[in-house]
Amino acid sequence: MTREADVLQFCGSCSISTTQIDLGFQFLQRERENSKEREAGSEYEDGAECVNYSEHFVTDTVFPTFDDAVNWADAVALNLGFVLVISSNCKIRDGRPYRYLRCDRGRKSQPRDLENANRRDTKTKAIGCPFYIKIYYVFVTDSWRIRAKNDATRTHNHPMIVYPEGHRKISGLSPDGKKVVHDMTKSKVAPRNIMATIAEQFPNDHPNIRHIYNYRNDLRAEMFDGRGGVQQFLHLARQSQYLYWVMSDDVGVLQHAFMVHPITVNILRTYPHVMGMDSTYKTNRYGMPFLEIVGVTPTNQNFLVGYVFMRNECTGSYRWVLQRLRELIRYDKEPSVFLTDRELGLCAALREVFPGTSHLLCRWHINKDMEARVTNMFKNKKIGRQFKNGAWKRIMDAATEAHYNSAVDRMKTRWASFPNVISYVERTWLCHKIKFVTFGTNQVMHLGNTSTCRVESQHSAVKMWFESSTGSLDTGVSPSFESSGWRDEKDERAELPGLYTRQIHPFWKTLVIGDSVNEPEFVNDSNEEAAHFRSLVDEVVGSDRAVLRNVSRIIEEELHPDHTNLEEPQVNLNVRGRRRNNDTKCNLSYFEHVDRRNTEVGAQQPGTEDQGDISQCRYLHLLPGPMLPYITAWKDVIGDGNCGFRCVADFFLGDQARWYDAWEIIANEVGAHRNLYERIYGLGRVLLNVERIRWEGGVVDSRHWMVAIQDLFPIAT
Repeated sequence: MTREADVLQFCGSCSISTTQIDLGFQFLQRERENSKEREAGSEYEDGAECVNYSEHFVTDTVFPTFDDAVNWADAVALNLGFVLVISSNCKIRDGRPYRYLRCDRGRKSQPRDLENANRRDTKTKAIGCPFYIKIYYVFVTDSWRIRAKNDATRTHNHPMIVYPEGHRKISGLSPDGKKVVHDMTKSKVAPRNIMATIAEQFPNDHPNIRHIYNYRNDLRAEMFDGRGGVQQFLHLARQSQYLYWVMSDDVGVLQHAFMVHPITVNILRTYPHVMGMDSTYKTNRYGMPFLEIVGVTPTNQNFLVGYVFMRNECTGSYRWVLQRLRELIRYDKEPSVFLTDRELGLCAALREVFPGTSHLLCRWHINKDMEARVTNMFKNKKIGRQFKNGAWKRIMDAATEAHYNSAVDRMKTRWASFPNVISYVERTWLCHKIKFVTFGTNQVMHLGNTSTCRVESQHSAVKMWFESSTGSLDTGVSPSFESSGWRDEKDERAELPGLYTRQIHPFWKTLVIGDSVNEPEFVNDSNEEAAHFRSLVDEVVGSDRAVLRNVSRIIEEELHPDHTNLEEPQVNLNVRGRRRNNDTKCNLSYFEHVDRRNTEVGAQQPGTEDQGDISQCRYLHLLPGPMLPYITAWKDVIGDGNCGFRCVADFFLGDQARWYDAWEIIANEVGAHRNLYERIYGLGRVLLNVERIRWEGGVVDSRHWMVAIQDLFPIAT
């Protein structure tokens, strides 16, 4: 019996009419056709509407050119929420040319060879959408017409466009929008602000932030004119008449670059007395520290002496920088004071290159480090602030050496029970007392500058110019000197009557910036260096031509060095997390270590485990099995070498932070009963163990840990 008979027999039993049977067959036939289409490779996305869109393209309009027809069809498609693209070359059938316009998602997705692909992270929008229309030429009317079929090609297998941003034909930057981006980029406007302006002024462009970034990159590539990153950096420096020095390694990779604005040279040579130095980070894509040197004028203004991209912060790097600064200031002038933080590499280089210049340490950094160290020792911020604002402030503000000695003695007496604090103060800071204590700084003309706050403010100004922490070197050259924070002011101070001008420091009575450096100095033979150079020039001119050519070549290479083969440093791709190589970072101040540790995301806080369940203890495998049933509670104290005494302090005194009281009590107990504890520690070894327990030498190693058996006797007592 056939399928139709089966259906009729079934339908007869169910009393179904013949019309319903015909509708059922039609439905099955459509489903069979749809399944064939799916098997042919067409995919369906969630949200596909399966709406007939071909009727929107049915028109009697005659288009004079093919482009007019395409523009009309594009407008209709965009209004409906999809994009049409030309999918074929001009074809001819029966002598009539024609072309197809398909949905932009009409191509079939093909499997990609990821092993050989240039870009593995790209994706495709192709989903095999069947929709297309036909544009054909009519000879009779010499025009073009559009035809849309009313079959499977009338629908889309994907949802329509909801947000136009990111689609090629309906989003991007118009010519007027590009002009606005160009002007705002030259004005150093951030991309996010450019994006907001474009969205407001050109709402029909539908751009996204990637369009802004791409066009800015095109502008930079156009400005580079085929030059590399380092070459563009030096080209901008020469264009802005910067003085610069660069250093490369053996393979031609840039290591250091020292940049000085021409106006700064005159200001520096006029006011070289007080300068501050400090490095900042996250200013370039190479992870290079950015060192800034800042001076001060009599009008209490900052001026940027120069800035340096450095490969690392070792003594050799600082020595190279300071030697360039020495050449810039000239050897006949000596600065009064340099202000820095406690960067040991910089301190060593300063002693070598500027042995006659005083060196002061930033008091602000010292106070922050002191407070953080004491806070960490006692696990109590109140104690840290109390020490900084009390005993330590009296030491730093001591106006005479006698007051200083008195303040130190008072601090030792008040904090005698805490030898670690005294040891840290003496070994870390008091050895540099003349560099930050008032009685020492008063012996130097620092003009009221005892911290590097001027350099820190300059960091803020320069980072506003950089815009991004992943920029290249060319973003570090400012075309205008105003960006460095200097404002040129007419200083017309008159001579004050009744003052002996010879007793006034030149810093306060200098009225003219510079020393006629705009004129060639070798004209004035009174200048010793210029006279010597002129004598060498006369000697070379009178020498053999070979000598003249050789010296001319050397001078030309010095004045116009060839940096065409200079390469960029390696880009730092690991911009998150802890750096494996610490070369590009200075040694953090102690308060920075404490701040970082206290703000680490996901750091486990002590006491978060269930201390009543021994199975959660991470040292469970080290405990003897027979002891486990008798353990009712446990605590994981801080493992800093004093962990044994912390356990005692937590059990007997209720706070592991009082471990110093615990070892003091134990040491006093052992020292007060030497004869008794000689039988435990051995003859003649009591005092050695007292010194071991009462260790005040800084970091605790295994030689000063609690001894599990012997030290338990005085603890039990």
